[in-house]
Amino acid sequence: MNSNGVLCFLGVYRDKKACQDFGRVLTSMVLGNRVIFRSVSSDKIHFKMVITDMIKIKSTYGNLLEKLITQKLPLREFSKAFSREKSAIKSVIYFK
Repeated sequence: MNSNGVLCFLGVYRDKKACQDFGRVLTSMVLGNRVIFRSVSSDKIHFKMVITDMIKIKSTYGNLLEKLITQKLPLREFSKAFSREKSAIKSVIYFK
């Protein structure tokens, strides 16, 4: 995948061998500004589990999750997510 590339997993993939150098893969993802995401085809119970986990995180660490998202942008302003502000951690682009 090229720099600034996006990869979407649409299924479950099973390889017979484990990736021996996954650290290098992750470093390449970060330094190359690459994105991996997946489609969600989970059951309702899995979404409930995530909500429960997020509630636990909030009760233990306060607003930690909210602090990690430093920009919430509408789609028309997506280019701001690629700014090089030192205070930016993660940006969310929302669709309406």
